[in-house]
Amino acid sequence: MNQQLRSLIKALLWGFGVSAITQLDHFFKNGLGPHEVDPFDVFDPIIFAYWFGSLGGVPLLFVMVTIVIKRNLVNFTQSVLNFLIATLFICLIPIIFSIGLNFFYPIPEFPFLEKGPFRDEIVQSGYNGCASRLLRNGYKADEIKDLCICVANEVADSTTALQMKADIKSGAPQMITNNIVEAYSLCVKK
Repeated sequence: MNQQLRSLIKALLWGFGVSAITQLDHFFKNGLGPHEVDPFDVFDPIIFAYWFGSLGGVPLLFVMVTIVIKRNLVNFTQSVLNFLIATLFICLIPIIFSIGLNFFYPIPEFPFLEKGPFRDEIVQSGYNGCASRLLRNGYKADEIKDLCICVANEVADSTTALQMKADIKSGAPQMITNNIVEAYSLCVKK
């Protein structure tokens, strides 16, 4: 192992350490949000991109500075190869971290029952879907607001983790559709 590669390993460790420390403040204040963890889809590329953006910049900067500082220790071709190897690790480490986080993230039986960013996201998504469908069917905006808020909240309250996983695995939201139909009929009666 050449001297430049050893220095790059140190730069990677320091870079990821600094990146992790900068994320801790956000984590302790806000917890994890829907764009940071997706326990229903462990291999979600959007989550990979988030963690790569959050963790990858500082190590990449550290690697580039190390390559420039230690450029005289090896020839140009070896420097380029070392840079490519380091870049590969910078890409893989956030992906591995994300998969581990998604895989081990605890999922309650009713994941959207508690107030927070996950519930907010599904309620907003449900409201938007309900409102756009009813507007296309000729309802007026003032008629649908309360109905769609009720439907979205009922769906969030009744959707289980098993239903979400089954729908994601099948690629068709059959279980959630059943919840929507039940919620709609319940809310129309109110």
